[in-house]
Amino acid sequence: MNGSINNVKNLLLIFFISCTSGLLAQDAKRLNYETIPGTKPRNVIFILSDDHRYDFMGFTGAVPGLKTPNLDRIANEGAHFQNAFVSTALCSPSRASILTGQYAHTHTVVDNQAPAPKSLVYFPEYLQKAGYQTSFFGKWHMGGGNSNPRPGFDRWVSFAGQGVYYNPQINIDGKMVAYRDSAYITDVLTDLTLEWLDQRDKKKPFFVYLSHKAVHAEFNPAKRDNGIYRDIKIQYPISMFSTARTNSKKFTKGQQVDSTGHKINYKDIPSWVRAQRDSWHGVDYMYDGQTDFDRFYVDYLETLMGIDHSVGRVLKYLKDNNLDKETLVIYMGDNGFSFGEHGLIDKRHAYEESMRVPLIARLPALIKPGTKVKEMVLNIDIAPSILELAGVKKPAQVEGLASSFSTLAQTKPNIIIIYTDDLGFGDISANGAKKIKTPNIDRIAKSGLRFTNAYATSATCTPSRFSLLTGKYAWRKSGTNVAPGDAALIIPTNEETMPTMLQKAGYRTAVVGKWHLGLGPAGGPDWNAEIKPGPLEIGFDYSFIMPATGDRVPCVYMENRRIVDLDPSDPIRVSYKEKMVMSLQEWKILSF
Repeated sequence: MNGSINNVKNLLLIFFISCTSGLLAQDAKRLNYETIPGTKPRNVIFILSDDHRYDFMGFTGAVPGLKTPNLDRIANEGAHFQNAFVSTALCSPSRASILTGQYAHTHTVVDNQAPAPKSLVYFPEYLQKAGYQTSFFGKWHMGGGNSNPRPGFDRWVSFAGQGVYYNPQINIDGKMVAYRDSAYITDVLTDLTLEWLDQRDKKKPFFVYLSHKAVHAEFNPAKRDNGIYRDIKIQYPISMFSTARTNSKKFTKGQQVDSTGHKINYKDIPSWVRAQRDSWHGVDYMYDGQTDFDRFYVDYLETLMGIDHSVGRVLKYLKDNNLDKETLVIYMGDNGFSFGEHGLIDKRHAYEESMRVPLIARLPALIKPGTKVKEMVLNIDIAPSILELAGVKKPAQVEGLASSFSTLAQTKPNIIIIYTDDLGFGDISANGAKKIKTPNIDRIAKSGLRFTNAYATSATCTPSRFSLLTGKYAWRKSGTNVAPGDAALIIPTNEETMPTMLQKAGYRTAVVGKWHLGLGPAGGPDWNAEIKPGPLEIGFDYSFIMPATGDRVPCVYMENRRIVDLDPSDPIRVSYKEKMVMSLQEWKILSF
């Protein structure tokens, strides 16, 4: 991930993984949690939209003419998670996964009708215990259709089921309030959010969960946005026509495609795709004929504008109240949405358009502007990542991964790898050794993470070290068996190694200790001159090494490219080939 580096440049010597452990879920009143020492709690605003697909944002360029300046601002001033996915492409299961950090088969909210077990613990409950003020605004739609307050929130604003776009009835802390005069749901939720931020206890960190109804069908834009995209060019995906038949609907605006030539593609398309296309989930009979594709497309974009407007108001409030530097703003969709891909509409299936979602985050104090994250992120990662940022360790029942946001910090961690020679799994007391005590190694295991199934790719020195630095199996390259003391460097200088990757990320790298990966060009090194290629040619800025092992000559130390304390009047000469010939001759003399 991108980021700036502090004055301390980092040594490449340790593999570090933060420990994310916790306690099993309990009754909320007796909820236990573990803190992460030294963590500064951050304010968090999590904005969730409904059915917003991953690429329908202005900055992606996927929809020419679409303008989302405020969503673009989060991405440009923060991070864009380019491969964010949900574990289940449906409202209720995905929302339950976000709140619990669990897969649907664990939390059991497997569809839009399944009840939410009372035993579920939502991550804002931990934030409450950690001293946060917490609030929920908007669509809950999980585990029952009522709008009653749920655990984990000091402020509760919601509505039953999907709700409506205009003149909603809203449950505010248990009291129903009816809105009139064409009140627009996206604006109402934003108003109530900003009102609560104004009234909160300014001495405590806060968490806001702003969960919009938009852009769920049936789309209905704010009056101010009606018609703004009436002339936009409709994007018909090619795969729409690969599932078409001769009697399939033809599409307008000069983009009609004769689908006759595509019918052969049906032989490789699952039968359920045809069945879906022939239902209200398909472009030919979408929503049982209640709407047409072009109108549907335009209404979606115009409804999305209300979301972007809301995001802009939130960002402005944070800036006006000097909160923007220390507040993490996350924007995400609960699932994706198909617009004709494979002839389908809506979500619910496992195609990318249904599973992939927008995920962007902004926190000026930690995240470098313009960061692009290519690693995959899931909806179950949201809960542990927010908890980690708040200084709460990941609870044991949470299945997602933490560090999605904290690893974007502009200050990168120092890394030290301590790589020992011939140390067995059971040779340290943390793994059960009795005769030898290793308290300092045990301390790493106790305060960090202990792997109980760790293996080397090879049970000898040279190939194992080769794999560590290159990430490749040694047997894929010839000449990686145990290297003699005069072996040439076995790692090609054009190889992408762990230290070269860290150098590109701004690190200073060093290696100290046993090397045993060969040195110099083919034929071996000249020990009395500058020795290269070596560690400095494969990614290290500094090296102080023992070329091979203590039982293989030459038994010298080498700093960067020179032998330490070399005496020119007493040059070093090493030849393992001659040694082998001499040994054979000596064996023959002794034998006869």
